Amino acid sequence: MTTKSLNTMNKHLLSLLFLFYFNLTIAQNTDCIQFENLDLNTNYGSSTGYAPDDVFYLEQGVPVSLQEFYYEDGTTGFWNVYVNDESLNNFAGASGQRLSVNNINLKFDFAEAGHIMSEVCFAFYDGGGEENFAVNGSDHLVISNLSELPNEINNVSISIDYTSSNNNMGLICLSGEVQTLIIGGQEFELDALCFSSLEDCIISDISVEPQDCTPNGIFYVDVAFQHQTEGAQGYKIFGNGQFY
Repeated sequence: MTTKSLNTMNKHLLSLLFLFYFNLTIAQNTDCIQFENLDLNTNYGSSTGYAPDDVFYLEQGVPVSLQEFYYEDGTTGFWNVYVNDESLNNFAGASGQRLSVNNINLKFDFAEAGHIMSEVCFAFYDGGGEENFAVNGSDHLVISNLSELPNEINNVSISIDYTSSNNNMGLICLSGEVQTLIIGGQEFELDALCFSSLEDCIISDISVEPQDCTPNGIFYVDVAFQHQTEGAQGYKIFGNGQFY
């Protein structure tokens, strides 16, 4: 419980204006999907009985489903994603198990996690062929190189930090309100998909109680409330033209 006392020259409580001001973008957590709970050296896809839209993995509250892959000629495919480790291929940013995506798309549904995602980043290796990319329900981009990605999709900015001289591996980051991400390729690998979420700022049980007037005509008002995840900058109370 938090209590604030405000002094004022106004003896009429009803004429006071109180405004609770919160910055909702400061309570931020970071979590990662590492794919360690999948079976190593295992295919997930058409060869193991999965169909498009099937969810094959859940981590950090984020369901990951298998989706059809789109080709430049307008056709589609639905092959497999394979779980491997550094013994098959190692690339910067990956550790332990990672996913090898072969003519199939992965959909990460962050909206199901219950928080707003402000940033999503993942390590990748691009061995060639075509890639698919979509954000927040956008049309699937069919590209032959990740350098063809635009700087922004659906108000989400996209940046790539390459970690090799031939630009075949690196870190992709999406900044903005990310609800869904679809990514796939033909010789494509990814790992360490990390995201920052903005938690809801909650206030409740607000009460305002005036104290007795002082001899010089000033009285104080006690404002009490419960608060949760307001962030490092805290909160401000506005009354009688100033912040407290």
